[in-house]
Amino acid sequence: MSDPADPAVLFDLDGTLLQYPAYDTLVAAAFEDELGRTDDRWVTHYSERFFAAFGSFTPEPYRVAFVETCERFDLDADPTALAVTLVDRECERSSVPDGVRGTLDTLTAAGHPLAVCSNGVRRVQRAKLAAHDLLAPFETVVTSYDVGAHKPAADPFEAVRRAVDAETYVMVGDSDDDVEGARGAGMTALRVEGPFPDAESILAATE
Repeated sequence: MSDPADPAVLFDLDGTLLQYPAYDTLVAAAFEDELGRTDDRWVTHYSERFFAAFGSFTPEPYRVAFVETCERFDLDADPTALAVTLVDRECERSSVPDGVRGTLDTLTAAGHPLAVCSNGVRRVQRAKLAAHDLLAPFETVVTSYDVGAHKPAADPFEAVRRAVDAETYVMVGDSDDDVEGARGAGMTALRVEGPFPDAESILAATE
């Protein structure tokens, strides 16, 4: 590798840099915290409305889904407070897989530009990274809400390409959206299956 800045390495966030308990348990915890109780019907309705809003890039999809759920079940709760609590629970109950910090440190020390390329709302994704002290290694954080397209569309990957100057790029992620989207944008992709890959494995993917 002639240029120590190559390749630039992109990482997915949810399911790759961070792991979570089942999403329904986080939603239930938000209801418990704000109302002192929860109900499977509320959780199911919220999740359905959230993913519908998220998929269509509705502003503030967390709050919007809680507004609709509170109205549907006549809940005496503040949707904004519920949304804030849910994001807090995502931050608190997520965890960094073994190997992540070591891999990021090694790549950073070698001069490789790093980026996050994530389906999500910018404010929320950055809050989760900050909660785990993971913002510093990354030159840029691109979310699907920034560009109006979710992976596997090429738009998030192209936004990283515009922000990070490199000859080659490799995407590290856990889903088909990560792998197929990166390849569709002309990047190499490495799927995370099992233990988090070390720096050597990531760099070898471009050879």
